[in-house]
Amino acid sequence: VFQVELEYSLAFRLLIYRIDTTTKSNTATSNNNNTQRAQCIGKFHRNIETALHECERDLNGILTIESPSSDLKLKISLKYSKREGTFKRQGSKRSLAVFGKSIEKLLSTPNGCIDGIPRIILKCIEMVDDEGLKETGIYRVCCVTSDLQKLRHQFDRNYHRGEEMLAEKNVHVAANLLKLFFRELPEPLFTSTLYTEFLNAIQLTDIDNQHIILLKTLESLHPDNRKILFYLLDHLIRVSQYSDINMMHLDNLAVVFGPTLMRPSKLIVTNHFSGSNQRLNSIGSNVQTDLDQMSSELQGSMYQCQVVLACLKLRRDGILK
Repeated sequence: VFQVELEYSLAFRLLIYRIDTTTKSNTATSNNNNTQRAQCIGKFHRNIETALHECERDLNGILTIESPSSDLKLKISLKYSKREGTFKRQGSKRSLAVFGKSIEKLLSTPNGCIDGIPRIILKCIEMVDDEGLKETGIYRVCCVTSDLQKLRHQFDRNYHRGEEMLAEKNVHVAANLLKLFFRELPEPLFTSTLYTEFLNAIQLTDIDNQHIILLKTLESLHPDNRKILFYLLDHLIRVSQYSDINMMHLDNLAVVFGPTLMRPSKLIVTNHFSGSNQRLNSIGSNVQTDLDQMSSELQGSMYQCQVVLACLKLRRDGILK
């Protein structure tokens, strides 16, 4: 039995492996050598929304999936947690805080920035540039949560000591700390005010028109936000240049940073979402409302990733300046 937390996911895929041990005799030494080999014996794939519906229809709330060969069965129980309990952008009341402080306040803090970029962003990106460009799964590999939180609190209590602690950690801690910083901004970097405009733009089918509207919307960003965004995009483009080694193409980086940079603190249901999502405010069962909210969040996350990917490509191609 194991538990997995899924966030911003449309589907899940599970691979089941068996470890086979074989014994080889060495006649010269009269010793037996055991070798182990992993063999994939089952593959399971499900759309999350469909799986949730299937779990709700079962009396025990369990979904049973069979492998294509019918020799393996996987029992799954899914539970949806509303965003109010899993994602919150809250401002920090601590005067020395780094995390949870608005960009405006952080930039006005003595020694809080260098050339208009918050020091915490500079330090994390500098560390990834120096040590992480060839690290497989950089920005996707997680680190120990307790270590990350200790480092976060240290930055809020004593920034310089936080920098010293960060220098002692591996590069994946720096990558996760950068994501945490953007995630905990009280206002997302792309801002809640422009959220609907960005999502409307990314759904335009005419690519030229899409780019024009995206560029116009980006011009509406506050200059501080835009400068930080461009600095981050340039860094992520450098990461993608080593994608044959680190496996982090622009698409993968957009998936990681889309919701982190765009997701508003409160759910915004825009008119372009499918009809099923418009039932969020309708009277019905709690289960149906939860599923509608989940569907709206997943659809929103998908568009957020597409916006960030488009910005990365525009910046890479020298169009976004």
